Amino acid sequence: TNGIAAIIWNKSSILSKKQPGSTIKPILVYAPAIELGKISPATKILDEKINISGYSPENADKKYHGYVSVRESLKNSYNIPAVKILQETGIEQSQNIANKFGIEFSESDNNLAIALGGFTDGTTLKQLADAYSALANNGLFSSSKYINKIETNNKIVYENKPSKTKAISSSTAYLLTNILQDTTKTGTAKRLKDFSFDIASKTG
Repeated sequence: TNGIAAIIWNKSSILSKKQPGSTIKPILVYAPAIELGKISPATKILDEKINISGYSPENADKKYHGYVSVRESLKNSYNIPAVKILQETGIEQSQNIANKFGIEFSESDNNLAIALGGFTDGTTLKQLADAYSALANNGLFSSSKYINKIETNNKIVYENKPSKTKAISSSTAYLLTNILQDTTKTGTAKRLKDFSFDIASKTG
């Protein structure tokens, strides 16, 4: 149709809920803790065997790494530091900030396993994409829409003008983005390091 462009995709794959895994760590664990002054990228956390009321998470490599910085723990996606940070910040406070990124929780998402993406119902791809977009937009969140603009005969008949709300401060967004760039350079997503532009990334 003249002046109208459309993209068709499988909407169910975008909106179906799945476990977010480690992709939720920057949004639920690290963003709230940095925002509330609990940690900085240089803060050292002891990566060790833990048992919190019967919950004993392990790192993906089945190893313990001793004292590691927040930067190291996020870029390498260590599980134990993430759980410790969530415990220190508090589940409710962390969820309140994650809510500002558009992440939803069920009533039973009230345990430390959510630090590692162990949700009851999960999250949608759209929710995760919107949340990460806030990091790239100086901490300002806006829900993505399926139609950006409709133009016909050189006249705009509809244009989406999303409202933006503050999820986190611009300084917190900058610090997280900087760490996630390290994830690409030397962390779990280093397969992407050879691109000619900077990439901030997080593996799941």
